[in-house]
Amino acid sequence: MGQGGIFINSIVILIKEESNTMRYMEDNRGQGFDTFKLLIAAVVAMVILGIVTNVFQKIYNMIIGLNCVSNPISELTGKISQAQGGMITVTGDLCLSKGEEIDASNLYNAISSVESVTFNCKSNAPVCASGNPPALTVSSDKVFANRDTNFKARVTCTSSGGYAGGFQCEIEIINRK
Repeated sequence: MGQGGIFINSIVILIKEESNTMRYMEDNRGQGFDTFKLLIAAVVAMVILGIVTNVFQKIYNMIIGLNCVSNPISELTGKISQAQGGMITVTGDLCLSKGEEIDASNLYNAISSVESVTFNCKSNAPVCASGNPPALTVSSDKVFANRDTNFKARVTCTSSGGYAGGFQCEIEIINRK
């Protein structure tokens, strides 16, 4: 027998040893159990990914900070104009320093087709519900910042049905998310 025969015999011996080794490594529970283990591993990986993503988002917000609109009054008047078309609009992040306020008269005087603007706070919005005093004091005609704070607002407008075609707009203070 030449060198080729020895090589083939060596390969056959290696294959036999590999198959014997694999036979000992087999699990008696079958392929279904392996699939279940893979499914559990995927679920655990998704949970870990969610936690890590949340942590990185919080770090990003701490480093970068908020991206507040430059002029809250202009932002609100722009959203009121959009809401007159029947849309519900949401502002960008509105930031107020302690002592600042947004008065409804400034908003409806800026847009001639608006008859009234009222403010309210969504019942579960922490910005105007938690703290003593809360970060924002919201009345029907004014939003006042008791301390530095940020929030978003949802703007809706309905036609008053009058001859002049005026609108009554409501600005609801909501969370930043």
